[in-house]
Amino acid sequence: MPPKSPPIFEFLLFEGFSNMVLASAMEPLRDVRMNSGQEVSGWRVTTLDGAPVCSSSGLQITPDGSFDEGETNRTLVLVAGYHVRDQLTPTLLAKLRTATRQAERVLALDTAAWLLAAAGVLEGQAATIHWQELEAFSETFPKTEVSTARFVRSGAFLTCGGASTALDMMLSLIQELYGSAAAFGASTMFVYDPSRQSELNRALRGWSRKVHQRCSRR
Repeated sequence: MPPKSPPIFEFLLFEGFSNMVLASAMEPLRDVRMNSGQEVSGWRVTTLDGAPVCSSSGLQITPDGSFDEGETNRTLVLVAGYHVRDQLTPTLLAKLRTATRQAERVLALDTAAWLLAAAGVLEGQAATIHWQELEAFSETFPKTEVSTARFVRSGAFLTCGGASTALDMMLSLIQELYGSAAAFGASTMFVYDPSRQSELNRALRGWSRKVHQRCSRR
């Protein structure tokens, strides 16, 4: 049997995605490919219909092609942002259910966990989402264990809530796939400061406790 080729990272973009979130997930892969000396995965950008999409800041992205839910041997990266609820359709949810069964792993960035939860694939899984959606996400999808961690791994699913957390998650995945040296190289390229991230994480946990206290009093 021939050796299995490295999976492609496929970035599926939705209207209103964040440029910062996309860059935080994609640029570390670029650094690894340029500097690690390893045969690493490439990436491609798709949209549901192959048409250009606009980011939250109005930057228009022309994708490499349209999304094929039946494709295998890929890491699927969903990048959603504002108005994620408005993008839910039966066709999309069916495509996501098929695609997540075929993918090696599935990353949901910013608000994209909402799409996966609406498709029913996060039932019994742990997940997180952008902090502005945490409370609504928890109330809407009670069968998903909602976390305030910067990123969450649960089975084949990895979820995070924003640009800096996407960088956290991608560096962790790079370490797993390509080793500590590759992850360290990417972190230094982007002047990544883990101590600062720890401070932000403590602040988020404090905010989360206040949210849960408000919810428990209802």
